[in-house]
Amino acid sequence: KNAFKNTAITSFNFEVIAGRLVDGFTTETANNLNDRGAIREGAFEGTKLTEVVLPYSMKVTYIGTRAFANCENLVTVTLGFGLEIVEERAFENCANLEYVFIPASVKTFDNAFFGCDKVALDLDPDNLDFTMINGVMYNAAETAIIYVAKDASGEVNMPNTVKTVAQGAFKGVAGITAVKLSSAL
Repeated sequence: KNAFKNTAITSFNFEVIAGRLVDGFTTETANNLNDRGAIREGAFEGTKLTEVVLPYSMKVTYIGTRAFANCENLVTVTLGFGLEIVEERAFENCANLEYVFIPASVKTFDNAFFGCDKVALDLDPDNLDFTMINGVMYNAAETAIIYVAKDASGEVNMPNTVKTVAQGAFKGVAGITAVKLSSAL
């Protein structure tokens, strides 16, 4: 936890991380993820990283809460296939974050990019847990709005199945002219 918090690190070779920062979870893990690779809570919070690339070979399946929060210089993030969980606020307040690729394997990333006002999420079309419709990302059942693309424009017609909207989902989306709310809200 907080292994490199507030350091001046600008780059990191994620393939050589070992030990407590990124490792196979064991019985000590509160999340009971057992034998899955993880970047733990707050591990790189406040560092000077400019890019994060988690190669497919790394087999990281979990990114903890605030793992990369407040990385003001972070611009791009490429998440590797096999990643399943990106905890809430994992990339919170990365003010210059512009691009994140979300692979098909990701099942959870609720509000992971809160306060990232410039970010554009690129969702793998093979992802079965999320869907992107006209710049609006929904969970697979279309009961929740997870994210709205910063370049989305025009009117948003929420499906009547939508019951929740993520905090800050529409923040900074200047091109939206109208939102038709779901009757389920």
